[in-house]
Amino acid sequence: MAEIQLPVTFYGLDNDPKFIESLKYMVGRGAFAGDFLITFGRHLSFLKDQKFVNCLKGHPEKQALTLAWRLHTACWAAQNALAIEGDFIQCGVQDAITSTMIVKYLDFEKTDKNFYLYDTFSGIPTEYLSDETRHIDHAEYKKSGTYEKILGRFSSYPNVKVIKGKLPDKLKEICPAIISFIHMDITNFPSERDTLKYVIDRVADGGIILFEGFGFEHYKLWKIAEEDFVRRSNLTILELPTGQGIAIVRKGKPG
Repeated sequence: MAEIQLPVTFYGLDNDPKFIESLKYMVGRGAFAGDFLITFGRHLSFLKDQKFVNCLKGHPEKQALTLAWRLHTACWAAQNALAIEGDFIQCGVQDAITSTMIVKYLDFEKTDKNFYLYDTFSGIPTEYLSDETRHIDHAEYKKSGTYEKILGRFSSYPNVKVIKGKLPDKLKEICPAIISFIHMDITNFPSERDTLKYVIDRVADGGIILFEGFGFEHYKLWKIAEEDFVRRSNLTILELPTGQGIAIVRKGKPG
């Protein structure tokens, strides 16, 4: 039986002892509390999935434990995309928490797909810095050695490609012709919007797009930009309690 103790983490509120004490009280009475999500009466079946739990426990980034429900959602979406023609891409990688989980959980090296991981690995490009992005902790995205770390992590996976460069520019050099799964996690909304515009016509019928920050109030400008684009592309995004959003591409039809 899978067993795992998840940390009770609410970013920015972890220093409030009364808040954390109340969360632990709820968890002790059967609640799930973490990653800005509190819920009661759920099966949490993904925490009974031994392979998922093992991948979570063995994840090289310890922050993965705080993102269990989000990572389960990503693994579910990617697993379903395996049956669809096309390769995987992740736009915005940083420490590769999600892509590492997907690759491990799906035994990705045994699939016939490629997984392209795009990031500057050096923070937000100057041309994308604006009033709308000033609230972001830019230093968090300028960690030295991140590119080399991620490159080394996937060195034994010939079908995982770690690509350094700005988006959407880099896609004009390296981009799969057909895409079945996209994980959008770009830190600045203009680049995410422009990247979506570039790749949308390459997404296969039934392809899945997972938006990492779609439902978070902190990233409301991302949501506005994405909603405007997907509306014009005959797509709809389902906002998830995890803060993510998910869309299924249907060619020539409303989403």
